Amino acid sequence: MKYNYIFLIIIFNLIHFSVNSKILFVSTKGNDSFDGTINKPFKSLKHAISQLSPNDTLYLRGGTYYEILEINKSGTKQNPIVISNYLNEEVIISGLDILQSTWNQLGNNLWTTSLPKGYKITNEFILFKNNTSLVEARYPNMPQNLDFSQIGEYGPFRAVAEKGTDKDGIVLAELENQDLAGAYICIWPGSYGVSAWAPAFRKIKNNNKKKLVFDKELKSQNWFAGMDPETPHPGNPFFIFGHISLLDNENEYYLDENKNSLYIYSTKPLTNDTFLIKKRKFGIKSENTSNIKINGIKIIGAMLHINNTNNITIENCTFLYPGNLRYETTNQPYQFMYFNGNDNKFSYNEIGYSPVHGIHLSGKNIEVSYNYIHDIAYTGIGSGIYIDDKTQNVNIKFNAIIRSGRSHILCKGGKMGTGNNRFNEKYFKPSTIKNIIIEYNYLQDHNTYTSDCSLFYAWNVDGGNSIFRYNYCIETLNDNGEYKYTNGTMDKQAQGLYSDNFCKNMKFYNNIVINPTTGIQVNNFCYNIKYYNNIIINPLKELVATFGYPETPGYMKKTYIYNNTFYTSDSTKNCYLGIHTDEGTFLSPNEKRQEYIKKISFTKNKCITKRFNLSGNKLVYTNIEKNNNQSFSITFDHHNPKLRNKHSNGNRLFTSPIYSSKKFIKQFNCKISKNKPIMYGCTHKNMPLDLLQEIKEINK
Repeated sequence: MKYNYIFLIIIFNLIHFSVNSKILFVSTKGNDSFDGTINKPFKSLKHAISQLSPNDTLYLRGGTYYEILEINKSGTKQNPIVISNYLNEEVIISGLDILQSTWNQLGNNLWTTSLPKGYKITNEFILFKNNTSLVEARYPNMPQNLDFSQIGEYGPFRAVAEKGTDKDGIVLAELENQDLAGAYICIWPGSYGVSAWAPAFRKIKNNNKKKLVFDKELKSQNWFAGMDPETPHPGNPFFIFGHISLLDNENEYYLDENKNSLYIYSTKPLTNDTFLIKKRKFGIKSENTSNIKINGIKIIGAMLHINNTNNITIENCTFLYPGNLRYETTNQPYQFMYFNGNDNKFSYNEIGYSPVHGIHLSGKNIEVSYNYIHDIAYTGIGSGIYIDDKTQNVNIKFNAIIRSGRSHILCKGGKMGTGNNRFNEKYFKPSTIKNIIIEYNYLQDHNTYTSDCSLFYAWNVDGGNSIFRYNYCIETLNDNGEYKYTNGTMDKQAQGLYSDNFCKNMKFYNNIVINPTTGIQVNNFCYNIKYYNNIIINPLKELVATFGYPETPGYMKKTYIYNNTFYTSDSTKNCYLGIHTDEGTFLSPNEKRQEYIKKISFTKNKCITKRFNLSGNKLVYTNIEKNNNQSFSITFDHHNPKLRNKHSNGNRLFTSPIYSSKKFIKQFNCKISKNKPIMYGCTHKNMPLDLLQEIKEINK
């Protein structure tokens, strides 16, 4: 009798939950007075969300919704709320509004219209013509057949500052007679070796004796090691925008913020075109919620904002043009794609054309997998994936990140001391992350806009045993074997595996890195950093490098570079000691680089081995030849059809026609499994026991 009673309770609960679950519909052609059924759908997302309870499903019918999907309801762990497109219908949530106005022709192919009354032009302004994103009038021009989305793919399109450029302004002979007062300039400043860390913005005050004078000076503040990373110098790349005289290229636009007017350069009438302008900041927003699944939605011109949440899953969604940064970037929150909370999942999505980060992670127990992230950080600020301070237990796997303006994956850096205490550990405040696992990702072309960064970048970060492993990383070269996107003094430093100063507790193993600037770099004050079983192919400069500050010799504790294979055709490549000679003396960074690089033995490096343990590595000198008939590739069992269609045939994802697979595998003892690209090296008899044990565990 007791068991019959329990059985009846179970049946009752199943019926109860079944009865209380609803399937609701919303459509751009619906009405909020309807009952939300498939034949009588609601019209607004806001009203539809208000009707949801745990275990409910809301289907969005095909069409474009000019409103925010703001979710303020929660499900339960057993009965989540599901919000999805219906079947395969295309659902678009737009942060843009159609511009309802009349165009007036001014002559010389210029057209103008007034923006809506009360419309405020912001730093995030975006303009679309039909389905194409337009470029704000600028110097130098972009080719007419390119739209805003193609800047990163085809080049930054920047000019180069000439002699006389300094903290007060830019010199360029071609512009000396042009009145550009009031225009904005975006420059990647800095002296030798440290140029182009990040862009700086200034307004042009006037044109004085060939110089475009800034409204306020731009110079470095209290930097160490004699570096000057923030003062403009001749050779720095830059572009100018925000002046009507620059409006001379097809489909460029100019904003007159004083008159609240929009201007377009067009050789054709605009009467039959549809224009859309930025209106809403967010596309999807949810705060203080839990147990929600979002699926199959395309967001254009608006941001993702998920904050203080639990068990949120976002899958099969597309996020394009989440915002813009037209000018001053200081004090910006940079939360264009914010994903904060615990036990959250972000998978099978596409993110493209973000001015800063592709996605900003914060919280605990997060999975980011099978995403396609591309053309990110076109301001040169940010990364494909940004990991915030105190983020823990994150698995970043099977993602493709292509063309990042700075790093592909970036950790928020900590703070150091000031004045005489800046190198005193007591005053260090490192950023702390824990158990971040980055694996099986395809990473291509970082630092397209900046210099001196890496695939995965951390400065003053305690990694909490974080791991970077099984990743395939490649930088694209032009026909001359050089990096694309470089100009002026911006010496692109696309480092391979890199731990910057003051980092702790991280491991890098079993990665393939092709065409890095430096194969492996670990800088002073690093602790418990381990690099092993990696394959480095064709480093353009150094095999291994380190950098230290002249104020202190620094230290390296429990830091190993073991059992890695370096593949190069240049027998002159060895190790680079930053600004220290092997005697430990400091040489000015203004001296020519080759004058203070010591060509020292790769395996018997006395200076470097004082800093970290470097032995057991293999160096192979051989010719690197292109082979288009037989290429080395990594095969993923990839389940994202969006990626499969874009980059592969069947399950073969990302084939690189650069190296012969047979030669590669033979020379590097590289085993490629179907789902996991795992590189095995030979173990070394002098390898520390802890590393040897780790490698044995991996090789199982």
